[in-house]
Amino acid sequence: GGRRDSRAADGNGLGGGSGNGSRRKSMTNDSSLSTSSNPQLREIYSLQQSIMRHIRQQDLSKAYKLIQEMIVLTQAMKRDVGTCRNDASTIIDETIRSLAEMAFSRGGGGKEAADRIALGLDALHLQLSSQASLTSPYNSIPRATWIKALCALTSARGVRRIHLKAGDSNGTNGSPTTPADASFGVLQRLITGAGVRRRPILPGADSGKTPNGSDLDERDFSMVLNAFVSSGRMDMAHRVVALQERTTSAPPLSPVAYSIMIKGYGKLQDAKNIEMMLSHAKRNGIAPDTIMYNSLIDAYINCDLVEEAQKAFSALTDRAGSNMESTPTPNIRSYNTMLKGYARNGELRKALELHNQWIRPACGTKSQRILWSRLPSLQENLKRPKIFLRNLR
Repeated sequence: GGRRDSRAADGNGLGGGSGNGSRRKSMTNDSSLSTSSNPQLREIYSLQQSIMRHIRQQDLSKAYKLIQEMIVLTQAMKRDVGTCRNDASTIIDETIRSLAEMAFSRGGGGKEAADRIALGLDALHLQLSSQASLTSPYNSIPRATWIKALCALTSARGVRRIHLKAGDSNGTNGSPTTPADASFGVLQRLITGAGVRRRPILPGADSGKTPNGSDLDERDFSMVLNAFVSSGRMDMAHRVVALQERTTSAPPLSPVAYSIMIKGYGKLQDAKNIEMMLSHAKRNGIAPDTIMYNSLIDAYINCDLVEEAQKAFSALTDRAGSNMESTPTPNIRSYNTMLKGYARNGELRKALELHNQWIRPACGTKSQRILWSRLPSLQENLKRPKIFLRNLR
């Protein structure tokens, strides 16, 4: 599923936390609720027990339908029963987060993953659409849960469409949408704080970093950016970059974003936009790192611009002689990518020279020895270029 993230510990464990920062114990196993004087609360507690069984059995569809019944019962509660309404809100919050945990953490791909992730998002949207019935802070979703949703949407394999029942604030309106588009909506929520549960503000803490009091992480933007680039939707990829660039609470653009964009344009064999991204990076004062250089070399090779790839490779290897610790240096991928470019272009003699330069005994580092063990004998493959090409892929 999604990546494990330290930000998942947002101070919102089961039972959540009240607005003043106090913690409540989980109500999942609070059997006293089964004898509550409020009939709706008794029924809500009973439904929760059934829902938790369905979740354990991984039957999220049935669990979701019962959650809808819980919401209806809460709406029927009289407003003068504040304690019961708060207890009901807590139970619903715990239950939806349990379903979301299962929906977003199992990994996998295909239709099963698409349906599961959609149910998790539907449950979150259902909770947000019931804000008038739920007490604060349970009428919003913990940031950690949104992060898990973001991870699930951007890492699901082979999922082209997800079908949401309720839709969300990003305009899906319950229609089929792509995981990338849904992840963009989640990212917007994380930026604006709409529907994102605020953490308790502790004395002396800096609460002005973002609308919900949490730092935005570059990984959040990179996951969504990768999702659009992987599907060739560079227009939306640019929207993600622009969103990161203009959001004051977001981390500044780094070589990571430019590497992803350059890689995307390389796959599309769009040399013009590769140059445009390089110019954009230069204007923003971004110094390429090894990964960005590698992406650039690979992109040029995909565009059959081996000479440009050679220039980028030379810039990287020339920097390797610097004594500055921050200077990027070539790695195995740098050499392997350049070797692939020479081979594709039929320049096997240059590939052999580069190979010999890299593994010569005077420079026998550990990484070079690893490369030597992975690459075929170029002398032999000069006679068999097709085999050489296949081995370098």
